[in-house]
Amino acid sequence: MSVSTGGEVNVDLRAVVEGGDAFFKRLSDLQTAKMGAEDAIAKLGVAQNVNASVADANAKVVKATQVLTDADKAAKQIVDDANAKAESITAKARAEAQSILDAAKAKADDLTQGAQKFSDGARAEAQKVLAAAKASKLAADKLLSEHQAKAQLLASKQEEARILMESAQSIQKEFSDKLAAIQTAAAAVLK
Repeated sequence: MSVSTGGEVNVDLRAVVEGGDAFFKRLSDLQTAKMGAEDAIAKLGVAQNVNASVADANAKVVKATQVLTDADKAAKQIVDDANAKAESITAKARAEAQSILDAAKAKADDLTQGAQKFSDGARAEAQKVLAAAKASKLAADKLLSEHQAKAQLLASKQEEARILMESAQSIQKEFSDKLAAIQTAAAAVLK
């Protein structure tokens, strides 16, 4: 407590000197002011703690925001990389599928052309064989006709030969009979 402040008398000192109700009132005012100051100091401490907590929370929010931003960037990069890789794989798969399809189509075309050539060759060969078969049939029919004519001629000649044979046998029998009769007659004469 100060007694004076540059020529002025301190209010507190005056209350002490005067005593009485003014002193007690001033003492009560000072105690109320002291309690208010202590309460204010306590509230200031709480406020400082709150401010520190708010600052800490703000720092954590800033840090969390940065982590989220970094995570968003990383996720976007991962998605972009995955999309690029998927595009690359898809393009490669399309190219490989197209290559396989082109090779299969070329092979099918070759097989189709080969089959067509074979079919054309087989058809031509079949036509040759058919023409040869027709020619052979005509020749066989002609030969058969000739053989049938020869067979009829042979049958006719065989019939003539049979008739001649029968005639010859008949003549031979006559001669045999005549010879036997001559021999019998000669034997009877010679006897």
